Amino acid sequence: MEFEAGICVRRGRNKDECQDTALVGKQVLGETQGSLTCQSPAWIVLLDGVGGNAGGREASRYVASELACSEPSSEPESVRSWIMAINRRLLAEAAPENTRMATTLAGVFFSGTDAYLVNAGNTRVYALQGSYLRQLTRDHTTRQMLLDMGREEAVRACNASEIVCCLGGGEPGYLDRLSVSKVFEHTMPQILLMTTDGIHDVLTLDEMELLLAGEGTLQEKAERLCLEAANQGSEDDCSAILVNLRQNPVTAEP
Repeated sequence: MEFEAGICVRRGRNKDECQDTALVGKQVLGETQGSLTCQSPAWIVLLDGVGGNAGGREASRYVASELACSEPSSEPESVRSWIMAINRRLLAEAAPENTRMATTLAGVFFSGTDAYLVNAGNTRVYALQGSYLRQLTRDHTTRQMLLDMGREEAVRACNASEIVCCLGGGEPGYLDRLSVSKVFEHTMPQILLMTTDGIHDVLTLDEMELLLAGEGTLQEKAERLCLEAANQGSEDDCSAILVNLRQNPVTAEP
């Protein structure tokens, strides 16, 4: 399978460095905009260095670079094992001043006709179905945990962006909630969207759908999402990847 991707990785307002990283096939991308193609087997993922910890940029780049060199077998446990092994190396590589360096991760590993959705943290993957977005990942955040327990008052008081799963962070246990699942076994969406929280914590789903519905290339639409989030007050890094899967032989919804 061959994939076309439009990428925008944008540094947040007043930030010294961009901690987001995109990975498309073998290409590790920091602060940039562009369009790329790659072929299966391939990782297409978005990573967000944890801003509250020193070394967030280094963590996201390290994990992306390690994934670019990896090719698990076509089994969920193999994909999980690869990510866990990369996490152990990240923990071992952390410098004394960056022992808690950490990053989120969300995306898809494509292997032949198989696809595996991976998620750790609050970076997201959506499927674009017609003009509607459907979130495929589930946030690993304190807010989502409280929502699942029905604790509405606690939800209003909590730190909405506090994550409960990541790579790194100084302890291997932070990755215990890593989600890996085989997806699109019978059908494949036409478009996948991946975003960091600098976008989806600011823009509503309706706003994102309207921005994607307009004319433009995948790259232009990814840039449009990042720019609108910044215009609406996002001070975080804003990153988006749009992936066109329509060259695949299946056309129904996921």
